[in-house]
Amino acid sequence: LIYVGDYVDGLKEGFGKEYDLEGRLEYEGEFVAGLREGKGTYYESVSGIPIYDGEWKAGLYDGQGTLYLDEKQALYVGGFSAGVYDGQGILYTKKGTIDYDGEWKAGIREGAGKAYEKGVLLYDGEWRAGLYEGQGKLYNTATEALIYEGAFVAGQYEGDGKEYDPWTELPVYEGAFRKGQYNGKGVLYNVDGNMIYEGEFLNGMRNGEGVSYDGDTGVVTGEGTFRRDELVTDKRTTEAPAEAPTEAPAEAPTEAPTEAPTEAPTEAPTEAPTEASSDVETGGASEGENPDAGLG
Repeated sequence: LIYVGDYVDGLKEGFGKEYDLEGRLEYEGEFVAGLREGKGTYYESVSGIPIYDGEWKAGLYDGQGTLYLDEKQALYVGGFSAGVYDGQGILYTKKGTIDYDGEWKAGIREGAGKAYEKGVLLYDGEWRAGLYEGQGKLYNTATEALIYEGAFVAGQYEGDGKEYDPWTELPVYEGAFRKGQYNGKGVLYNVDGNMIYEGEFLNGMRNGEGVSYDGDTGVVTGEGTFRRDELVTDKRTTEAPAEAPTEAPAEAPTEAPTEAPTEAPTEAPTEAPTEASSDVETGGASEGENPDAGLG
């Protein structure tokens, strides 16, 4: 490169310009200790179109600056560190619409930021390693309606969140997610936004303990154990009805005290045989007669 500018101790220092061997301007701006540092503009030498305009450090983009697609269209406006996007910045598409507006770390989306699709908001929330991670909101770009708000991990719904219908914006599901599917405890709603199930889920299906409802009336239609979206055990039909209290067995009627066996009626004392009447001849002496009379 050909340099035109100030030197200090044999090194480029202060304001200067660098040209390629064809004499076409490549850089104009500040130098420190022989390196581009401070404010300066870097050009595509053949076309003369600026590639970068902003702050430099140790020969690299560092600080606030603008990276260009062409002489009129910016690709990125914001913070740089060691030559890559860092800090707050806006990334544009080739058509000039916003692609991302938010925080960067070492050239990757990280922190709070908004992503757009064809200029329409797609995601608003936290990022990590270039993916949705943390709390955020996802939108349907066709209807611009909110379709999910809650926790993300590695770009997928993970943790507690709420899903909405993209056309009516009514709730579809609220509860726990894992790898983008309903997993854990949650509530499911019908197309009118009325609750139709509350309980456990596994891989997007009702699975475990739960209660199903009629969406129009709110009446319970099933309660118990679900497997793969089917109620397999309904507590309402399997629970035994409460039994009436068991009565103590009726006691046998109390018997009257046992009476001693009835004694045979006492017989009248046997009378001595009646003596023969005195006027019956017995061969004995008559009354008044002396039995010894006439004996001599």
